[in-house]
Parts: sequence; structure tokens; C-alpha cells
Amino acid sequence: MSAEPGRKTAQERRAHAAAVREWARRDERLRRVSMLIGLIALAAAVGLALAVLL
Repeated sequence: MSAEPGRKTAQERRAHAAAVREWARRDERLRRVSMLIGLIALAAAVGLALAVLL
């Protein structure tokens, strides 16, 4: 519990900061995976277009 209502203790602030950092790391990994999937899809679309044209 907090020392006062509406006031966070130092431990609560550190725990929150750690949770935010972990969320940011997960978000960055998800962004990179999404970008990789997008690049693979783009390469597949280009390959398919070349196959159709040739």
C-alpha cells in the first residue's frame, strides 16, 4: 500500500518503471517481427509479379 492515498512509494515507482521498460522491449520485438513479415510478403509479391510477367 502507498504511504498516502495518491502517492506512490519509491518501490512502487521502480516497479512501474521496470514494467514500462519490459513493455517497451516487447513492443520493439513485435515491431521488428512485423517488419520482417512485411518484407517477406513484399518479396513474395514481387516474385509473383515477376513470374506472371515473364
